[in-house]
Amino acid sequence: MNIDIFIPVHLNSKRLPKKHLQLINGKPVLQHLVERLTLCKEIRNIIVCCTTDSTDDELIDFLQKKKIKFFRGNEKDILQRFLDAADQFGTDIIVDVEGDKIYTDPYYV
Repeated sequence: MNIDIFIPVHLNSKRLPKKHLQLINGKPVLQHLVERLTLCKEIRNIIVCCTTDSTDDELIDFLQKKKIKFFRGNEKDILQRFLDAADQFGTDIIVDVEGDKIYTDPYYV
């Protein structure tokens, strides 16, 4: 079984734009989350699932620089984005971890 974590992220949030790239102790929120999730035992991949909207281009630059896997897909339909990402990465089981939940305990994932 291929178990992957999918993190849905988009930068055009209305309440706090680019919140996933906001710095906490000198590191972006998303980087803190990915580093915590690498401690998960049964996970094969951590994949950031973002949109094809140009507002996410800055996010893609960050992900490429940090060598974090990502998938760009449907802007409106997160479920379709996940299904398309699962197809591309050969994922059997999707674990959905929200991109702003930086205190997610990797031992419970």
